[in-house]
Amino acid sequence: GKTTLLKIILGELRPTEGHVEAGDRTLFNYVDQSRVALNDENTVLQEIADGREWLIFGEERLTVWNYLRRFLFADERIQTKVGKLSGGERSRLLLAKILKNGGNFLILDEPTNDLDLATLRVLEEALASFDGCVIAVSHDRYFLNRVCNGILAFEGEGRVHFSEGDYDYYLDKSRATNERAA
Repeated sequence: GKTTLLKIILGELRPTEGHVEAGDRTLFNYVDQSRVALNDENTVLQEIADGREWLIFGEERLTVWNYLRRFLFADERIQTKVGKLSGGERSRLLLAKILKNGGNFLILDEPTNDLDLATLRVLEEALASFDGCVIAVSHDRYFLNRVCNGILAFEGEGRVHFSEGDYDYYLDKSRATNERAA
């Protein structure tokens, strides 16, 4: 159901009822559970650069080289073939490839799956500096506590509740509400 909802928001699926209306200047960037493919024959630099020397990241103009350093690639690893990267390096490269596409509305479907701790920190820092809207679907409560300032909770029986704050704050409010109702 969660992935279906995201695809409806993106306009990839039609809702069974109602409609979705995105603003004229809304530019979606979607990270799905399967992520994007990498070409093992490219170097890390080729995989990101696409023939360009510069990228716009947030409000900064960065060289591709400096952009890759933000994703913890040491200078000597930037010229490494993708096929020779470790699992953590591949995850960081995927994240860099996805986030370079920009947009002002980022949709993440289980973004922390299979990430090592270093890559998870890079993702958290990238989201903290992201200047747009983010919807993150995740079962990782620690991640949600670190990056969210609002929780949209699907509470069963067709109930949807929005709560300002992180996931722990939502749980505390939910427990208190349930105790008062009991």
